Amino acid sequence: MLTKFGRKLRIAGEALKYEDVLIIADLHLGLTENVEDIKRKILEYAEKTKASSVIVNGDLKHIGLFGVKRAEKFVNDLKEHVDVFLIQGNHDANLKELGTEKYFYDGNLAVFHGNVEYKVDSDTLVLAHSHPAYFIKDVVHGHKERVWLESEYEGRNILVMPTFNELCSSTAVNLEKPAGFIFKKVRKFSVYTIDGIYLGEVEIREAWSVL
Repeated sequence: MLTKFGRKLRIAGEALKYEDVLIIADLHLGLTENVEDIKRKILEYAEKTKASSVIVNGDLKHIGLFGVKRAEKFVNDLKEHVDVFLIQGNHDANLKELGTEKYFYDGNLAVFHGNVEYKVDSDTLVLAHSHPAYFIKDVVHGHKERVWLESEYEGRNILVMPTFNELCSSTAVNLEKPAGFIFKKVRKFSVYTIDGIYLGEVEIREAWSVL
């Protein structure tokens, strides 16, 4: 699905394609037993989108549930097929030896996890961390769908990513308070499912005071 950010930046399901780079976020390895499934899905996405590099926009692993050695093996397995750039998330404090960075920046696009704000001058800012979803009512109760959020802030385009791991918990932005600094600054977002279906506009409630 093309975004308003132009043809260089394209939503591809749970991932974002930027030139020859695939951007994903919030794998939370160790939280569930689907580690090999996640690895396989990353490589399938990379092949399908013809990406030569993968950026993991934070929370490669889940804190306390996935050791450094296992994380290193996971990354090395990916590196047999694609280049890997790791951005540090709030669950990744002990992964510095794997070469995590605070953010990715190429002059036009800035990518960082979203729990902490960095002053980077970019046209477009890609964030994660908040695990956005949307609650859709049905005749019985309803269900949550993972979503992308789009907005603008101080002349910059903003895009908030869903979790790549479909088994992670999520925050229904039309009902709950999402985590992340951006929601203290921006309240109105356009909402899209990972299949590219436009769900409308949402006005976020006051964000958590603790990230």
